[in-house]
Amino acid sequence: MKKGILPILFLALICLFGCASNNSSKYYPLRLGNYWIYRANDTGVDVGKMTVKIVKTIHRLDRDWYLGAISGGGSNGKGDYSCVGVNDKGVWQTSYSSIKDQFTANVRLIVPKRIEQSDVWVQNEGETSKILGYEDVVTPAGEFSNCLKVVTTYGYSDIYYVYWYAPHVGLVKLYFAAPSIGGYMINELIDYNVN
Repeated sequence: MKKGILPILFLALICLFGCASNNSSKYYPLRLGNYWIYRANDTGVDVGKMTVKIVKTIHRLDRDWYLGAISGGGSNGKGDYSCVGVNDKGVWQTSYSSIKDQFTANVRLIVPKRIEQSDVWVQNEGETSKILGYEDVVTPAGEFSNCLKVVTTYGYSDIYYVYWYAPHVGLVKLYFAAPSIGGYMINELIDYNVN
């Protein structure tokens, strides 16, 4: 289960970066050198640490994209990156191959620019995301107040993700569930450095 969650973790992680209280960029600290370290638990088993570090930027499709290298947690480290870009409509995610110098997946909206309680947006293949509100979250990295809580579901299955983003920190907790097979994964922030 852990290989499929790596790109989702990264896109969730670096999805917000800016100022206004209802602006998605407040939750996405996108700068070169920023990193986040997570402890992953896969269906009750500790699967170790995973580090996500922003290592470079590229300019494509009329925006800058921040490329995140993922180490640990089953990543392959072969020139493929999950990347996030920000424009006037919100925060976007795709995958990028440095070997082929091209995007390797559909570009999708992660969070709209302006965040409103109960916002809902639909993506490709029946993916639906909704803002559930704000909660305080405690992880090994500390206590985080007023975290944005987002749930993503898929119309074709019972799989879902719940993300908690702390202001000016990024993703602090991720819960993934696949109830039909009894699987789940929890990633919690244990250390980070954001500028």
